[in-house]
Amino acid sequence: MAGYVKDQAEFAAISRQANEMFVMDSRLPQQVFRGFAGRTCFTQFSFYCLPELWDIVAGYAPCKAVVLTVDPDPETYFFRHFGYFSSFVVEPGDASTEILELVDQAPSRSPADSMLVRADVVVFFPVSGAWGLWLERISGFCVFGCNSDTVLARVMRAPHFCSLEEAIATWGRQEFLRAEAEYLAFSKLLRENYGD
Repeated sequence: MAGYVKDQAEFAAISRQANEMFVMDSRLPQQVFRGFAGRTCFTQFSFYCLPELWDIVAGYAPCKAVVLTVDPDPETYFFRHFGYFSSFVVEPGDASTEILELVDQAPSRSPADSMLVRADVVVFFPVSGAWGLWLERISGFCVFGCNSDTVLARVMRAPHFCSLEEAIATWGRQEFLRAEAEYLAFSKLLRENYGD
């Protein structure tokens, strides 16, 4: 498995595709996909640190895929301070444990700056653009989006993924334990942007 992207031209190509697929300055409950994701399902951000997440999504990438930190900015934060962009390419056959090791790898002089610890928003997508995964720490939600009923059905059978309504009714409520009004407003907007 290759390490973090250091080449500016390679990063520019990754960034360009990410911007075509995602609304990079958006945050949930707003729409984060640029039209390609008519079908969605959800999981918790805490699933980000488990190999099962990487097993599931890497299994849907028959071609290479990209992991990219959106927040903090991969260029002005990670590249400026550490000499690499907080992005890497996943090749077919890469093991989930290798992916997770790279996500957890921190700069030698700054152990709190691994993607696992520092990233607030991460995207994962195949270069084919067939699907995308938006992972967001502050809301506690991750949303998987695609345009294929078949792919969505396979992801929904995986542990930890669920429908919008299940997410809102179960663990989504836990994210807003002390803020009922905030929870209700978040849920309403999430339904407007991701509901049927």
